[in-house]
Amino acid sequence: MVTLIPSRSVGKGLVAEEDKPSASAGPSTSGSHSTVSPITYVQSLLDLKDKYDHFLVAAFKNDKFFKQVGNDISRMIIQIITNPFLFR
Repeated sequence: MVTLIPSRSVGKGLVAEEDKPSASAGPSTSGSHSTVSPITYVQSLLDLKDKYDHFLVAAFKNDKFFKQVGNDISRMIIQIITNPFLFR
């Protein structure tokens, strides 16, 4: 059985690193609390995506049906995020 809990914790860790206030900056009046550069943040997300893409290809042998289901789920999640009132 495949569980997504480790990927959630890794993803949450990446976001938590982005949200931590910078200790060396002192009190900030600019509103920017990022300690991780945007380039590093995006690169770590892309590395995580590559890791799980490799897993999916290895697990499902690049089956078109599973790709389509994954795309459909992704589209549905994006629709829920952008317009949650459609699914109430």
